[in-house]
Amino acid sequence: AKRKIAEKIGISKRIKVMAINGYHDLAKPESIIRQAMGKKGRSLNLQALLLDPFSSYAEERAKQLKQETDIYLTRMRYIRDYISAIDALEQLKRDGAIVEYRLYCSNPFFRMYIFDHELVLQTYQANMHGNETPMYNFYEGERSLFRAGQEYFAYYWNKGFMHEADWLKKM
Repeated sequence: AKRKIAEKIGISKRIKVMAINGYHDLAKPESIIRQAMGKKGRSLNLQALLLDPFSSYAEERAKQLKQETDIYLTRMRYIRDYISAIDALEQLKRDGAIVEYRLYCSNPFFRMYIFDHELVLQTYQANMHGNETPMYNFYEGERSLFRAGQEYFAYYWNKGFMHEADWLKKM
């Protein structure tokens, strides 16, 4: 599935992504999705929605992660992953890509990618690792959920917000 997403990144004019924290897709150097975005360079046009790492939804998600020595460190890992994703998006911008990102605060999808004519959706389910959950593809069409995916993304994009850098450091 990640390979298919990477291929779509290479041929799409505009990409929208909604993720829990985006680390594994957007920041991890060996991620084929991250590599595909880097290869696209200046022609990358990306909008990313990341789950607010300080929200109750993120706190609940942190409880589902493999535990560190205590829950505080597990929660901190989640916040570090979020910061890594933001740093990776900022690097894409410095490399000339058109990149916008915002935070959302709701029960998350594990991954949602919207390409020119296709929606790729993987749902988040409590007590399951994200890679164990089903992934769905919807192509643009009269009776497709593609349009619903676009509307869902637009709703959260319009409600999205950003943490200021000083506030984030304080937290």
